[in-house]
Amino acid sequence: MSGPFVYTPTGPSYQDFGSSPYTSQFFNRQRVSPHIPTVNLNDPSAPNTPIRGSRILDDDPWTSPRPRSRRPSWHAGMSSPFIGAPSLPVPDDFVHTRRRSFDNRYQRPNVDYYQSQQPNPYPWMTPGTPMPTAVPGPSYSYTGYPPVVPSELHPLLRPDSHAIYFDLSFFEFRPLDAKGRPIPAHTLAEPATHPPTTRLVITSDRIPQWPILLDYYAATAGTARSPSMLPPITLGDVLTGIHETMQTQITHREWAELSDTEETAVGKAYVKRYKLVPGYETRIAADGVRRIDYLLKRVMFAGLTRKSGDQGYENLKIHFKSK
Repeated sequence: MSGPFVYTPTGPSYQDFGSSPYTSQFFNRQRVSPHIPTVNLNDPSAPNTPIRGSRILDDDPWTSPRPRSRRPSWHAGMSSPFIGAPSLPVPDDFVHTRRRSFDNRYQRPNVDYYQSQQPNPYPWMTPGTPMPTAVPGPSYSYTGYPPVVPSELHPLLRPDSHAIYFDLSFFEFRPLDAKGRPIPAHTLAEPATHPPTTRLVITSDRIPQWPILLDYYAATAGTARSPSMLPPITLGDVLTGIHETMQTQITHREWAELSDTEETAVGKAYVKRYKLVPGYETRIAADGVRRIDYLLKRVMFAGLTRKSGDQGYENLKIHFKSK
């Protein structure tokens, strides 16, 4: 599944196309027209210097001009306008002093105490947090804080997504897309959240007694790993965890905790569930009542949302809808 569309401007104002390895050949190429011969555009010589090779000013002593001396631009005795007059010596007894604007009783203010009484310009910063420093460049950015990465949920897990058809009452794991095709394996391998997470707790208001916990189990992988090396929870992990939880058989104790009205409603949902699968009625009926039967008619996956007050996606709520 492709990621969200991000617009990227293509104008030449945000990057140097000449430094690109794909376009540098168009900027560093020598542009020479094949119809115009090369012309020497060097600076001409001084006007009073004869041009070698000229028919009039040749090396012939009879036609060459006589060398002449150049008279200075000022006469003798005149001072140069570019040389300043010599500075006069300062008398030895001259001492420059500055009178104080206050008497000796004045005390210099305590600058440290004054600064300590000023309000903190960053009240949200905890003591010891580095102050932000500006980085010069085309635009100013702050390096004192890490960039804020917005938390996102996989599009197929959002409650407003209509791109998934997932019947939790069916005994096989079979999530479908909007056109009824199985969701491909590469889509199921995508991270369930962004940034990726390694722990999820999914609860439901209809069946709060059965939370869904997705956590890394080292015994399954055969070796323990550090938290930074754990693989992220994928879309397939979330959908599989939800399906396995809903298909779990209930215990005798859980059945005994139901009221008479609830027993009747759950029993009807159980009979309806195994009769909707021709050829598998006996097999499904032998498995008994499952947790999905507690949802009655709401057996379709309707997305996940974050719990009230939570900023991340480690605690989610699952929603169901009718077929």
